[in-house]
Amino acid sequence: MAAAAAPAAGGTTYAVYRATGLGRAFTETLHELLSEHELNNDQVISSLLTFDRVFNAQMEARTPANKLAMEGQLQHYRYFDGVWQMEINDAKFTGAEGTLYSPKIKIVACAAVGKGKRARR
Repeated sequence: MAAAAAPAAGGTTYAVYRATGLGRAFTETLHELLSEHELNNDQVISSLLTFDRVFNAQMEARTPANKLAMEGQLQHYRYFDGVWQMEINDAKFTGAEGTLYSPKIKIVACAAVGKGKRARR
């Protein structure tokens, strides 16, 4: 699933977090409210764009600044519309807080703009 970019005051945000459990629950609730005529289409779109902007901001604020090393077997990768998707088997992440292992992991990465300059890829 390619992430749709949504314009925001501080830069670009991505709708990729709508696929999380929280995002799916929020989207389903908005669709229920729309079908019950509690919200109109403009309110639903505005709510989704606000969700995208706030979720992206929170992820940026909560991301640790330390470095992380990753090992594993790259099973599949794809780049489309500014979004990288990678599937990795036997993934091992090592950082300042220790080591984490996962038999299979999918990584979705989008280009980001950070604090007045373009982030490195």
